[in-house]
Parts: sequence; structure tokens; C-alpha cells
Amino acid sequence: MKTEKKKLKRIPTKIVFLVLTLATTILVFTIYFIITFSTVSIKDNLKTAFSLDELPTIIKADKKADDGILHNVKDKSYKYAYTSKPEGLTIGLFSTSYSLPSDDKAGTIKYYIGFNSSDSSTKVSSCSVVVGEKWHDYCSSKSTVSSTAYSTKYVQAEMMTFYNSERTISIDKAQQFPKRYVLGMKKVESPNIYVYVIYTCKNKLQSCIVEFDYDMYFINGFTKVNSLS
Repeated sequence: MKTEKKKLKRIPTKIVFLVLTLATTILVFTIYFIITFSTVSIKDNLKTAFSLDELPTIIKADKKADDGILHNVKDKSYKYAYTSKPEGLTIGLFSTSYSLPSDDKAGTIKYYIGFNSSDSSTKVSSCSVVVGEKWHDYCSSKSTVSSTAYSTKYVQAEMMTFYNSERTISIDKAQQFPKRYVLGMKKVESPNIYVYVIYTCKNKLQSCIVEFDYDMYFINGFTKVNSLS
């Protein structure tokens, strides 16, 4: 008697390729989102830098505009990054000078910060700034913004108005911020700027931290890059 051999059905190559591609894509994006949205390190550092027990909401600056003005300088528009997500308040910032640290010299970021609100009840009561980078586990010392910068006449102006006082924040000389790639999708070259604001809107005390990444606070045509070498 002849033994009949059963032939196994072959899975089409296209289906195998599609399944492997889909599985790889899901794995890559899962790792990417876990890495991207993991803020444990920077949260701990920000608590220390701002002397806080609990952090308020961290908001990313996500817009740019070119209609900012400096107080008493109304013949020139300034480009700036901003967010209007905090209730009743728009927070804007741009850097005028940027220097990375070297082995023997600290780096610096010189910046202007501005506030704007169409709600007459909004009043800013304090503002401080640090630079930090979660991938490098670093936060700078705190820089305090003068109360003049958020006086009512600036906050309630028709457009974003920056007080004529450039602020400077230092980056420790040991911080080199090397490029670092994670699955080819994450590159670290520069620290972020974090702005901690306490304000009142509609008789409610509120606070937030706004994150400005390098692409936000570095404004082409406005920010000067200084070499410390």
C-alpha cells in the first residue's frame, strides 16, 4: 500500500512579511512612546530645582508668533514661542543669546519672558526659570524673573509685551549634552527651559510649568550663538 503524504500548506510570503512588519512597528512605537513620555527623572529634578513637594501640570510650548514687543520699543516685532493652554494666561519666551558649556566655562542662555491675558482678573504673582534635560539627568540653578516683568500693564496689554530686562541663566560647565539616539528617534543636543509660574485667574490661585525645547526658544534671526571655546 502506498502511504499518502500530507502536504503542509505553505503560508504565503506576503502574509509572513506583513505580520513581521506589523509586529516590529508595534514594538518600536511602544518603546518609543514609553521613552518619550517617561518624565520621572526630570520631575524629580524639577521638584528640587523649584523647591516643590508636588509639581503642577507641565505644559509644552507648542506655538510661535512674531508680534511680540519690548516695552517702549514699539517699532520692531519680536518672534517668540508660547503656550496659551494655562487658563486665562499666555506665556511667551525667546532667547537672545545661547552658549553651550565647555570643560572650563559655564554655558548661558539669555532670554526674555512675557505674559498676556485678555481676562482682567488674571494676575501673575511669581515666575522662576531653570534649564534641564531628563535624558542627561540635569537641572540648573533657579533664575528668578523680576516682578516688574509681570506687572498688570504688561499682562493686560493688547499684545504680548516683554519687559525691557534680559535675564540670564547658567548651565554648569560639566554638562555637555551629547547627542544621544534611542532607536534612531531621540536626539539630545541642548537642554529645555522650564518656566514655573504662579498666578491668579478668576479668584483662583493656579500654577503651571511650561517646557520650552530648543526648537522653541531658539529663534532664527534673534538668537545669537556664542562660542566659549
